[in-house]
Amino acid sequence: MERVRAMFEKLPDVAPGRLEEGALFEAFRSARGGLSEAEAQGRLERFGPNELAVARVDAWRVALRQFRSPMVDLLAGAAAVSLAFGNHADGVTIGVILLINAAIGFCQEFRSERAVEKLRERLSARARVRRGGHIVSVDRRALVPGDVVLLEPGDIVDADLRVFVSDGLTLDESSLTGESAAVPKIAGPDKVNGKERAANMAHMMTRVVAGYGEGVVVATGSATIIGTIAKLTRETPRESAFERNLKDFSAFILKAVGIVLATVFIVNIFLKGESHIVPQLLFAVALAVSVVPEALPAVSSFTLARGAMRLSKRHVVVKRLSAIEDLGHIEVLCTDKTGTLTEGRMRVAGVRAHDPRAALKLALEAATEKELRKHGVVPKTFDAAIVEEAGPEAARTVLGWRRSWFAPFDPSRRRASAVFDDGRGRTLVVLGAPEEVLARSTMRLGPGGAVALTPKAVLEERASVRDEGLAGKRVLALAYRPVDALPSDGDDLERALTYVGTISFEDPLKPTAAAAVKDAASLHVRVKILTGDAPEVAGAVGMRTGVIDGIEEVVTGETLDAVPAAEFDRLIETRHVFARVTPQQKFRIVQGLERRFQVGFLGEGINDTPALKAANVALAVDHASDVARETADIILLRKDLRVIVEGVREGRRIFTNIVKYVKYTLIGNFGNFIAVAVVSLLIDELPMLPIQILLLNLLTDLPLIAVAADSVDAEEVARPKRFELRELAFIAVFLGMVSSFFDFAYYALNRKEGIEAVRTLWFLFSVLTEIALIYSIRTRFAFWKAVRPPSAMTMIAAATIALALALTFHPAGQAVFHFVGPSARQLWGVVALAAAYFAATEVVKLAYVRMTRTRAAV
Repeated sequence: MERVRAMFEKLPDVAPGRLEEGALFEAFRSARGGLSEAEAQGRLERFGPNELAVARVDAWRVALRQFRSPMVDLLAGAAAVSLAFGNHADGVTIGVILLINAAIGFCQEFRSERAVEKLRERLSARARVRRGGHIVSVDRRALVPGDVVLLEPGDIVDADLRVFVSDGLTLDESSLTGESAAVPKIAGPDKVNGKERAANMAHMMTRVVAGYGEGVVVATGSATIIGTIAKLTRETPRESAFERNLKDFSAFILKAVGIVLATVFIVNIFLKGESHIVPQLLFAVALAVSVVPEALPAVSSFTLARGAMRLSKRHVVVKRLSAIEDLGHIEVLCTDKTGTLTEGRMRVAGVRAHDPRAALKLALEAATEKELRKHGVVPKTFDAAIVEEAGPEAARTVLGWRRSWFAPFDPSRRRASAVFDDGRGRTLVVLGAPEEVLARSTMRLGPGGAVALTPKAVLEERASVRDEGLAGKRVLALAYRPVDALPSDGDDLERALTYVGTISFEDPLKPTAAAAVKDAASLHVRVKILTGDAPEVAGAVGMRTGVIDGIEEVVTGETLDAVPAAEFDRLIETRHVFARVTPQQKFRIVQGLERRFQVGFLGEGINDTPALKAANVALAVDHASDVARETADIILLRKDLRVIVEGVREGRRIFTNIVKYVKYTLIGNFGNFIAVAVVSLLIDELPMLPIQILLLNLLTDLPLIAVAADSVDAEEVARPKRFELRELAFIAVFLGMVSSFFDFAYYALNRKEGIEAVRTLWFLFSVLTEIALIYSIRTRFAFWKAVRPPSAMTMIAAATIALALALTFHPAGQAVFHFVGPSARQLWGVVALAAAYFAATEVVKLAYVRMTRTRAAV
């Protein structure tokens, strides 16, 4: 609005909604007949097209960013050195893995730009405007401040408008405000509400559901209310928890490997002389490749892809693979109310009258003719809900009566009125706010006919309306009176009415909403409701779904703005239903919660887009707005929130299996890495040749691909977990020492066998121990108590052992990898030592689990 104001010297410093019609046209230098074509073109050049600003990102810059991480640096360096010294196979393999991950990251980088682009696509159609006194159709992007826009049912509002003509104009603003009830618009000035909630303002991206209207464009493009939302969407950086964790883990590996390798290389050169620089460098590179988890991207991608396939069978579309793993981490699930927990439709919840069917039929006469003629559509207005409840036959009957006077619902009058003739005489019907109708009534319709409306009866009606409001329902009252004439002033008619009763309306809960909230609680995921609807309505939904216990627990957006910054975080953490919140407040709530929790946000409207973008995991339902679906990481195709719970379980299964690989890398690879590095300092020869180390690394990574499909203990999915490097370091120390101890034990027992036999047997021993480690760390229980591993993993493990044995015995394997055929005695010795290693690993693992559980209990 400030940009528009700067262009008009006479534009007053007041919200357009508070201006009289004459002052409005004068301020925007326009008229009821609209702008001339020449003036419109001039303003288009000054203000620019009616579209949202987009920060363009060059593709090559995005591609370059994919290679800026410690793990990528380490892998790229290892690949380069491997290629330089003739290890082409390993160098090419690492390079291919890097390119695949870069391609995946490149695709994800454009999500924010695509979300804003979707907003722009909504503006690509045409709008009807008055130009030079004539109605013409123009490209929506050509709208300028001062244009007069015509609105009819089904239209999407293309800019922020100040309405000056309203013939029952009613807008669906749920995608912008979160309120499920359609909002009627007035033509005169609104001197009470602010510019964002003015009763005469129609905002971009809202939809006309009934009536006819005309409005003056007061803001276009990024100057509109929706423009500020798009700006938040565009400016919020996204980095998933999964991606942050991998980055931290990569940095940890890089530091550890760098320190150890530098020390080993320098000491070896100091002890053995400069003539050993090239062999020691090759040895150092081989050790680096052996300990760097180059299979982690492949394991992660395969695990996530498998999870996405499983979820697709449950009608869930995953747009960002890492979001599945992030979904398993969420501790707080924030959700909009309309269309997510509720059905997003208006329904008659009850009729409180002597004859409910007759009351509904009477109420039909106060409905707009357009609603009376519509059948089989989802009701968004009170009139449509009445029509649906009364049925099409009753609507057709009322359409057959002659309506001689009609005043549609007006926020200033707070009622709709009509005079109709059913062939037996004229009757005035009034449908509106209960307090308005009661104030105009003197009689009450009962079983025996009309009786006096006593003060006691008025109090009873008010108490009933209050109870309905506390239950989250909206209430309209109905009254009538016979009339003979049609005075020019409607107020002359709307007196001495006979009160009929009330009709209550609700946006019904989805059948699965309460169960979904309960299931989420069983997984220790807290649900919070963020909505633009009234506190009573939001509170009722919260209580009926089990989110809160009482209406007093609801926090309004006004309260959020009033609390000190120091109290804000405590308030959003301890309260779980937030009503009358704006898109910016939703965004702020999500950001605040993320300071302590992993947050998922489930939404469907345009107003949810910034919060969706800010959340760790963004979810949208199938009927969400285009922008919400584009911004979301996960789309629910079925209107059943329980699929989110299954998604959480799947995310935790994925997290558990990825952590298995990380533990395996830290324990097995680091244990072997330390032992081989230390032994290299004690003997003149290399304890294992670089090519043998690379072969060992390749073979032992094969069974890990099957970890993606491994079964998971029920305990592992019961609570949200985090990728804790400290915990991983602890278990690596405990079990890594076991691995190093047995490697040293192996060398001590076999050092007299000859260097080629030592290398061959150490290779076989390492294959056996690293495969045995997989079966130990896949569960926190004793291995025989764990869920059965998938047969594919066992088959791949057996095939790996068989291949390792074949290479040591086959002449080709001996020639290429410098192996010697082991004797039966040597083989049985290696098998026995590997079995002892597995038993020791189990003992230490169980002791560590008991220790951590005791520490957690304290």
